[in-house]
Amino acid sequence: MIVNFLRKIHQESLYLNSLYLMSATAIVAGFGFFFWLINAQLFSTEDIGLATALISVMNLISILSLIGINATFIRFLPSSERPNDKLNTGMLLVGATAVLLTGVFVALSSIISPPLHALLNTPATALIFIFLCTLSAVNAITDSIFLAHRQTKYVFTINFVFSFCKMLLPFLFIGYGAFGIFAAAAAAQGIGLALSIGILMWKFNYRPRFVIHRDIIDLVWRYSATNYLASVLNLLPVTILPIIILNQLGAHPAAYYYIVMMIGNLLYTIPWATARALFAEGSNDESLLNSHFKKAIIVIAALLIPSVIFLLVAGKFILQVFGVDFAAEGIVFLRFVALSGLLVSATAIFGSYFQVKKDLLAIIITNAALAVATITLSYVLLPLGLEGVGIAWFVGNSIAALVGYMLYRWPKDFYEKARELWFVKISVPLSKFRYLRARYHNGKRKVVLCYPEKPRPFHILYLVLHNLGFAITNDPAVKHDAVIAFEDTTFRRDVPILSDLRRSENITNIDCNDISKERVDSVFKEVFGYSSFIDPLTYQGKYVRKSNFNTTHDGVILEGPAVPKDGYVYQKLIQDKYPGGLYREMRLSIMGDAIPIAVYRYRSEHNRFNHIISTEWVAATQMLTGDEYTKVLLFCKKFGLDYGELDVMRDANEDRIYIVDANNTPAGPVPGLHIHKNDYARYLSVLSESALSKFLEPTNI
Repeated sequence: MIVNFLRKIHQESLYLNSLYLMSATAIVAGFGFFFWLINAQLFSTEDIGLATALISVMNLISILSLIGINATFIRFLPSSERPNDKLNTGMLLVGATAVLLTGVFVALSSIISPPLHALLNTPATALIFIFLCTLSAVNAITDSIFLAHRQTKYVFTINFVFSFCKMLLPFLFIGYGAFGIFAAAAAAQGIGLALSIGILMWKFNYRPRFVIHRDIIDLVWRYSATNYLASVLNLLPVTILPIIILNQLGAHPAAYYYIVMMIGNLLYTIPWATARALFAEGSNDESLLNSHFKKAIIVIAALLIPSVIFLLVAGKFILQVFGVDFAAEGIVFLRFVALSGLLVSATAIFGSYFQVKKDLLAIIITNAALAVATITLSYVLLPLGLEGVGIAWFVGNSIAALVGYMLYRWPKDFYEKARELWFVKISVPLSKFRYLRARYHNGKRKVVLCYPEKPRPFHILYLVLHNLGFAITNDPAVKHDAVIAFEDTTFRRDVPILSDLRRSENITNIDCNDISKERVDSVFKEVFGYSSFIDPLTYQGKYVRKSNFNTTHDGVILEGPAVPKDGYVYQKLIQDKYPGGLYREMRLSIMGDAIPIAVYRYRSEHNRFNHIISTEWVAATQMLTGDEYTKVLLFCKKFGLDYGELDVMRDANEDRIYIVDANNTPAGPVPGLHIHKNDYARYLSVLSESALSKFLEPTNI
């Protein structure tokens, strides 16, 4: 039974990487326990308090210096075509940022924290501090590289070596007081960095170069910047609080705080390591995310709950190892920290889920709730001492966990409502104004029957009809001037009322009942004579797996044989790369037998299936050859698409196009995001004129 259990752990990468990360962090925390125990014997409590604040500053600078590159490595390094360029660029950016931030802190230390300024008031100590903080920052990013490759066994080895060295180094700095403690901890980080780079060169063919590639920065900065903000907000409380406590309560409470949080961080290793492994697994195969999500919860529950109970029972005895005063002053705070473990777990798991889903706004909102609540309450409750900080920590994590759950439980509704709110506040009033203006000029009320659903404010059709002065109804009994079959779904159900109406009226999109990827490719192959679909069981090379349903934006690039899954389609990886490291696709607006609007949409390598960086308005005749233009319209005719939009990609190697998506209920572009604000009025005007001439004329036949 035990053998089978161990075999299952070894075969399941989530369990294995979680175990390695937990063990690696446990090694750091375990040796760190003895590191501080040794320091408690070699240095005074005041020295320990000052050193913990100085180390907290180093940790904060390391976090700020990562600028989101760590999450970018985990999310995109495994599929990168230029791993060395990304590694060199990322590490140099982190190092340069660390030098800048540390220099700023040293220059302002007399204002930020006078007690720490006294330790850094000579050029020699200031330069050493800057150098050691830079090593720590660069070392902090190496764990993400190994995790990206799902080789966290090296993280365990590296952490063991530098943590063992860290435990011995205080003996070399006995005469240097608080700065000596800091130097011992930071020098160990330098040892870890040297070992990490050596392993990367030996096992991963890494070649260090002092070169920053501008094109890589252009590709990753959006994702990195958002993750940077999220990670800073998440770790801000734990790194800011020591400085607040030192400045407001003194060095002794700062020492008690740091030792308790060191023990708490050992407990938090369980959710943090599991969440990072979940992030790595989901980044490699997003289709398994829900399965891994459940496994992660099981792992955390099995390990965390007994650990929390142990700390609640034995915490006082653990603190007594450092001294009677540590146990007396820190036990209540430790209990709050232990109970918060369950809340930290929830936030960590939700955060990894959001990262895989590229739902970075949800991460920012969750972590902002944590930072604001914890820091604000800590200030308010500081008169209660560390007990007040403990209450603030528990309440702050409770709020963050609740916010994370709400965003996890209803993420789609949240963004739909947010997007619709934008239209309600901005576009809808303008549409109503255009509607009233058009009604005034038309003189006669015109009505369009949209059935079985009415378009919502974010649909293009809603904006077009209002722009023309048409009223919208979905009541067939109301007298109307035109009929449009409209239902925002992949497969439209059979609607008898539309079948009855078509006997006497023209109905736009009446035959466009199935817009699945499978039907798109089937009709495309019939018209163009070739297909984008592949057989994943036999295909050699990279390919794309995506949902057969519309508007899921869940495409993922895979390589190698795979068993096809129900509900997904498998397409060749179309080589649509554009100069500058971007990927370009065409978005064609269809109105009857015309393509009134065509735009190029540009995406980055790291988000090819969702985020749009920019758009370029180009005539369809410039995008397509005459034969392609004719076949695109023939595709629409056979597909039943009288009105809608097509996503078209041109393979640069083959110089031929592929229609990969068709939508009969397209949503409107957001000005300033999907289309330039100055082009929006023109965009709406062109579509309105085309719609009026193509299918909004009297409907009797």
